[in-house]
Amino acid sequence: MNVHPRIHTIGIWWEAIQANMDTYLVRGKINALIDSGPPQSSLEPMATALKSHGLVPADIGLVLNTHGHGDHIGGNAVLKAAGNAQVFIHRSDALFLEDHALSFDRFYAVGMENDLEQQKAALLQQLGPEIKVDRYLTDGDRIDLGDGIVLRVIHIPGHTPGSCGYYWESEQILFAGDSVQGISTPGGSLPILCDFAAYEKSLERLQALPIRTLLLSHPYQGIHLPPSLLREGEAVGEYLADSLLVVRTLDEAVQREVRASAGRRLVEIADSVIAALPPEWGFKPVAHLPMPAFSLGTVAFALAQGSHDGASSGLGPDPN
Repeated sequence: MNVHPRIHTIGIWWEAIQANMDTYLVRGKINALIDSGPPQSSLEPMATALKSHGLVPADIGLVLNTHGHGDHIGGNAVLKAAGNAQVFIHRSDALFLEDHALSFDRFYAVGMENDLEQQKAALLQQLGPEIKVDRYLTDGDRIDLGDGIVLRVIHIPGHTPGSCGYYWESEQILFAGDSVQGISTPGGSLPILCDFAAYEKSLERLQALPIRTLLLSHPYQGIHLPPSLLREGEAVGEYLADSLLVVRTLDEAVQREVRASAGRRLVEIADSVIAALPPEWGFKPVAHLPMPAFSLGTVAFALAQGSHDGASSGLGPDPN
């Protein structure tokens, strides 16, 4: 999928799930990857993905992480080791790169009810070495790749505290990562969110931004839009509106459960929340999900916020 002569979709093989994960190559005077894909213990998956574009890993000058989850930062270390790549990420997600154990405790463990130490050990092994971030990004930073490509950092938290998009203003193209999730990917899991209030503000901010092309990291679906990595034209506005409706409806369902959650297990609360959502949205009970921690984590984060009178955890966009 090529949406622009300077932008190319790169599929990087993830051995653990036997599938490609999509990232974006932006070719200016500096070659940049928007995210580096799944965990990689060698250069082979990255080298294979770049070969069809006449590049080798050492040709990548920048990795611009949209956020810190493992399927987006997995090639950072091998690219840095290959020679030239610098890694940029919003400062609020830097711990995902620099302190894997702490990131597990704060984010991945939320919603997990069993075998925490075993799952932590497995994740730490999968993520590989920690790395030092080369530049901590903040909202409004500009990244000049040369040849007329200037990307502006748009801090759009909600999925993670430091989720951000990279906006090519002259072309009205936004690389959004996982920051705009519609009704999630096919499979029945809830959108993966750590802060409902911040996510809603992020979506409202994007509605005010002129976006002609919205590029996503996974094939998210809208209420009436099929799964896709790409939204263009009027579909951008429809998809953003769908995403807002989903989070507001989900928040209302969670807030009802906050008042009745005492003494109930998280899985019971999550299933009650899911049952309250429109059935045509296709969300499944936790027991029917291949990765139940996704839905459980979203509900757990929302419950924690709701127990503090619905106050946000302070993860809204940077004030500047």
